[in-house]
Amino acid sequence: MNEHQVCTGACLIGKCPFKSCIKYKQGSIHHPLKVDMSILTDARLPRIPTGRQGYGLAVDIGTTTLALYLYDLAPGECVAIQSALNPQTSFGLDVISRIKYCRDNASGTSELQAAIRNGLNEQIEKLCASKNISSADIITASITGNTTMLHLLAGVNPTSMGEFPYIVPDDFGRWVSAESLGLNTSGKVYLERCMAAFVGGDITSAILSSGMMKDDAALLLDIGTNGEVALLANGRLFVSSTAAGPAFEGSELSCGMAAVAGAAGSVWVQDGAIQTSVIGGGKAKGLCGSGVIDALALMRTSGAMDETGRIEDGPHTITIDGAPAFVLAQSIAVTQRDVRRIQTAKSAIAAGVLALVNRAGLELSDIRQVYLAGGFGNYMNPQSAMDSGRLPAIFRDIIKNIGNAAGAGAGMTLLSDEYILESMRIASLAQHVELGGDAYFMDKYVECMMF
Repeated sequence: MNEHQVCTGACLIGKCPFKSCIKYKQGSIHHPLKVDMSILTDARLPRIPTGRQGYGLAVDIGTTTLALYLYDLAPGECVAIQSALNPQTSFGLDVISRIKYCRDNASGTSELQAAIRNGLNEQIEKLCASKNISSADIITASITGNTTMLHLLAGVNPTSMGEFPYIVPDDFGRWVSAESLGLNTSGKVYLERCMAAFVGGDITSAILSSGMMKDDAALLLDIGTNGEVALLANGRLFVSSTAAGPAFEGSELSCGMAAVAGAAGSVWVQDGAIQTSVIGGGKAKGLCGSGVIDALALMRTSGAMDETGRIEDGPHTITIDGAPAFVLAQSIAVTQRDVRRIQTAKSAIAAGVLALVNRAGLELSDIRQVYLAGGFGNYMNPQSAMDSGRLPAIFRDIIKNIGNAAGAGAGMTLLSDEYILESMRIASLAQHVELGGDAYFMDKYVECMMF
């Protein structure tokens, strides 16, 4: 094998092309992953005139991606958007692996801080070039993200959040200098308030921008590797997270991949034939999360899979490694093992919703609005989610996709001190529900395994 071969993140987008793992051989050497990823930046962005001269920056630091919004402060409107892969992915694809890296390496926190700092500065430079301004013209910023991402940006060791009782070193919700974060901008930066170890500032921001605090009973879902759930019930706010696992982001599935070029993002039947819509066009190389949900819904509604998740014999059924698999396209099949992985992930989310509703003393029928936030929620077909048992059918007419709600919320706190106060109120109001020891959650988890 060529010793100069370098891991480029192929494990993020599907099968590793090498005979043995290059990243493993690299050891502690971390090379930025380079993939053409479809990154959600669409959101209901605020327009709040401030009368101030200069520019402001709203940032959403996701586990996998970065989204930056440049605002002209005087009219209070977004004038440019930049997105990129989070450079910390070279240290691990999820927050747990990055927390573990900080635990196992004395310089881990500083390495991960340097990675995100350099990544943000690179995107800031691109934003400034697009508007022919200097980074010094950016006089303020608001940054949101999950709890681990904000700790790593601030250089705070997140190790204590990696094991029970999941102690959070810093809740944030305060201003710091751009210089202290190593950002090439001027002025101060607001770091969004977090609610728990796995319910971060991004959910605070999403709740803020969704407008759900004006509802009587509303549910917000942001589903990725870590599925966050927020329930507003007559003035009370319950939040939690479920270990949904990486199945919905395409990882750990035989044909799974992230939402990058070549991934099938939707699956349907037309004129008796299975069709796929591929990101970037061309031939599908695999399925990303939204495509996986469509595939499961198709299998269930067509009778190719029973309610227990067992793949039935049929014209699209083949055998792989001695077990049945459902063929969607050339070289793409959903195996029985894939179904079981998705089954446990979707059960965790569904049971988490039911547990919060139960804790609030409500019934599902009491929910008046369901907000789907984040990239996965934005691209997921609600009907497929219900057909596959991911969401209750009773939500059929009340689901609203709100895009990158975290980024929109960061824009609101950037432009208005009143929204900073409101976001702080939201975070202080939230009651975190730990599902690990919740007997009701465990009972419903078993029930929700059915499709």
